[in-house]
Amino acid sequence: MDKKGLVVFLLVTFGLGAALLAGGQAAGFVVHDEPNIFHSLYLLAVMWVPAVGALAASLAAPGTARPLPRIWPVPAGAAARLAVAVPLLFAAAYGVNAAATRVPPQWGLSTLLSDLEVNLAEMPEAVRGAFPGLLLGAGLASSVLLGCVFFSLCVLGLEIGWRGYLLPRLLPLGRVPAHLVSGALWALWFLPLPVGYALLENDFASLPMTLGCGLAMALALTAFLNEIVIRRGHLGLSALALGLFVSQQDGMWPFLFPAASPPFGGTRGLLLTGMFLLAAVFARGITGRTPAPAADAETSEPAPPKSA
Repeated sequence: MDKKGLVVFLLVTFGLGAALLAGGQAAGFVVHDEPNIFHSLYLLAVMWVPAVGALAASLAAPGTARPLPRIWPVPAGAAARLAVAVPLLFAAAYGVNAAATRVPPQWGLSTLLSDLEVNLAEMPEAVRGAFPGLLLGAGLASSVLLGCVFFSLCVLGLEIGWRGYLLPRLLPLGRVPAHLVSGALWALWFLPLPVGYALLENDFASLPMTLGCGLAMALALTAFLNEIVIRRGHLGLSALALGLFVSQQDGMWPFLFPAASPPFGGTRGLLLTGMFLLAAVFARGITGRTPAPAADAETSEPAPPKSA
């Protein structure tokens, strides 16, 4: 195992990440209430810290450097299946929660319209009834488009570090241990955000549930993304999947189901965690039936397949 490279990767990734996340909150660059464009841009820049850690590790231990899995071009068929599958996983989780709690979807999007300060009464009668449906359709479609294009590029730095560098070096431990270790490390890397919020707001009551649900989601999502890279040898696909997750998380679902909340509902609820755990188990059916060469050997490094 590349011990020197791993130590450098973890030191740089966690040291720089903690400094930027914790320091950004203390300096007001990262805000949790009413975030602005600067807040978003700052966080997007921090998402490239794992890529910096991977670069530092490769320079510190050049003899153990390995080529990254393929990033581009992205197989069109697998990308299309992910663009359908990820929103469906969110729809299934929110639908099950709505059925269990007997709280129907807010088809009129009154919460969103209130946030946007839109008054339907001021609209022409012909537009008034159709506007929420048009807004919902446009929101769902744009979230998929943004996830495939914008957010996938924003999270590529995460994928280069966690799945491009770290995953191949953990696979000799076995498939499941690699998922568990990388998922726990991923959750730990984001720890300054919820802890910083609790400290700044002096609100620790919900912190245990936040951390527990966050860890569960990190493990399930990590397993799904890891399986994509193991089976297809393609970082572009895992970045696409993560970009779609982020876009759906920040998209229309919280407005369509405003009553959904942890520990079971919502974007960090256990129902959505379970959906992505199932997706990890059935990742081969989502990403394609042709696995990457040597993908079934747990101790082998993911290798790019022939183009789909």
